[in-house]
Amino acid sequence: MMIPISANAALVAIAGSSGMATPLPESVAAMLDDAGSDTGLLQKVAQIARRTDPDSIAEIDARVTAILKAKADARALEMASWGVFDGWGGSGEIGAFASSGNTRNSGIALAGRLARQGRRWNHALRGAIDYQRESGITSKERYFAGYEGNYSVSPRAYALLTGSYERDRFSGFDHRFAESIGFGYRIIDRPNLKMAFEGGPALRQTRFTNGVDDIGFAFRSAGNLRWDATPRLAFTQNASVYHDNFNTSVQSLAAATAKLNGALSARASFQLNTEANPPAGRLMADTTSRLTLVYAF
Repeated sequence: MMIPISANAALVAIAGSSGMATPLPESVAAMLDDAGSDTGLLQKVAQIARRTDPDSIAEIDARVTAILKAKADARALEMASWGVFDGWGGSGEIGAFASSGNTRNSGIALAGRLARQGRRWNHALRGAIDYQRESGITSKERYFAGYEGNYSVSPRAYALLTGSYERDRFSGFDHRFAESIGFGYRIIDRPNLKMAFEGGPALRQTRFTNGVDDIGFAFRSAGNLRWDATPRLAFTQNASVYHDNFNTSVQSLAAATAKLNGALSARASFQLNTEANPPAGRLMADTTSRLTLVYAF
């Protein structure tokens, strides 16, 4: 990554004001510049550079700061020029699942995700299908679609709006819609480790398989964790809880994703869904394990 002229000017100004006696070796500066496109790699290279050139720590820190600032400024300038359909990326996922609880079987798992990260607004769309049909009879059928939009009010805090649709007759409901607003806070926001918690009021509309309709207000709380253990291996944990006077629903999804080649990854995930007050004859908990291939675009 080449540092823009403005970033180089900042480096000169910082170096001149710090009174450093040992200039930054050109080889170290080149390594930092080359790693600048990957923030996690840049930090690792900087750590090694500080150990090998302790007399140049101030210049190393100054160059890393300038690289990150130039990168952020370039990103902000790019996002400012986006149209409605610009800046979207996502992934598609296909594989197999095995479930336990109200159904014990295996079948095809499909999922997809679209996301856009803007200057203040971030958007994400998700969808997932678990399906199995044997001898002309459907034995597993679960559909999920969700949207989340959040608006940054500070570097760590954000307001949020969510909406979701679920259908899982084998767990006891024909369909369920949920809408919520609230606030979130990133308690950890590092290049390779991020953790956030969210909370706020929600409205849910559920049609159970026994014909009972339930519409009511609830409180939604959620937690999200992502840990990039290595440049090729990431662990994620996403959980949400809806609590109202009639029922408490929990959904937890843990996944390990390993990059294979280019845009292709392999993923192993485990999902837990619970209903504190399921319809008569239904179990409280369902689990789904998935092995899938993921293609990012």
